[in-house]
Amino acid sequence: MKSLLYLLYLMIVMEPKVKITKASIFLNGYYPENDLDFYIGRLGNVKDNRILIAVDGGLKIFEKAGADPDVIIGDFDSVDSSAIAKYQQAETIRIPSDGKDKTDFEFAIDYCFRYGIKNITVYGASDSGSETDHLLGNIFLMVIYRNSFESIRMLDFSQEIIPVIDETYHGTGLPGDMISVIPIGGKIKYRASGLKYRPKDRYYDFGRSAPLRNELSSDKFSITVEGRAVIVKHYRNMP
Repeated sequence: MKSLLYLLYLMIVMEPKVKITKASIFLNGYYPENDLDFYIGRLGNVKDNRILIAVDGGLKIFEKAGADPDVIIGDFDSVDSSAIAKYQQAETIRIPSDGKDKTDFEFAIDYCFRYGIKNITVYGASDSGSETDHLLGNIFLMVIYRNSFESIRMLDFSQEIIPVIDETYHGTGLPGDMISVIPIGGKIKYRASGLKYRPKDRYYDFGRSAPLRNELSSDKFSITVEGRAVIVKHYRNMP
């Protein structure tokens, strides 16, 4: 059980400093060398009322890009203190590992919630081929926190993952891009426009493969979901 001092610590260090609406969160995850330009580009052009958050070892992508984070947060088990010291202008939040019962990513989401941030984009959250537990944990966290934000999504060089709960999602892409609607924790029913194959008017059980790998037939689409799901968009090219 957390101590009272630990709870007070979190309340103090995670107190919002500035009113903003958007955040880009960079996790200590998978940033393939062949696609670094994609992530570096996201660091270089996101100062539109948005903060950049480096989560623990996610600071490494900032070093590669020569970019400055606004916030560095984590227990810092994946990044050297000398690297953190380079960013004196950043707000640095060290989460004590003693009594910690959340991942650094969840602390970053909590931080955004306390700021009043409405829209979150997460990078470095996808599986490198060997850390599927992190990928699943990250996806489930986004589903849990979906209703706390106007939007929350994962984005990388080839795909986008969006949690949806009893809502309509409007998206864009290229004809031929792959779209999957994956039930999370129960049955779903969904309607869609702009897809090659029309969903059947029935419920899809959690774990079934029928809603996987539909295709875009247009550059715009919409999906209305009854229940809890994640939409996975595999792009031919990023729009």
